Amino acid sequence: MAYRPTARTEATRLAHRERLLDAARQLLAEGGYPAAGISALARRAGVATGSVYNHFASKQELLAAVFRHVAGHELSAVRGPCRHGAVPPSSCARSSRSSRTAR
Repeated sequence: MAYRPTARTEATRLAHRERLLDAARQLLAEGGYPAAGISALARRAGVATGSVYNHFASKQELLAAVFRHVAGHELSAVRGPCRHGAVPPSSCARSSRSSRTAR
């Protein structure tokens, strides 16, 4: 019989992924790229080293996910005032163009 994920196993999987992302952010902040080794990430997240590869194919893929997450927060911080009219529309248009070209 094929394995079917349940709500519980999916919640555990997502929790492990978030712990890995949090651990990577912490290690990057503390010591940069060299400090964010797979073993250190797994240890910090409280998961087995092999579990890292269940979520990310490589260290580079994991750190790219961290970058996307952090960049998403930064873009939200910039876009928020634009949506609420706290920034002149001309400034928002420049901000929007630069975020599209950065992709």
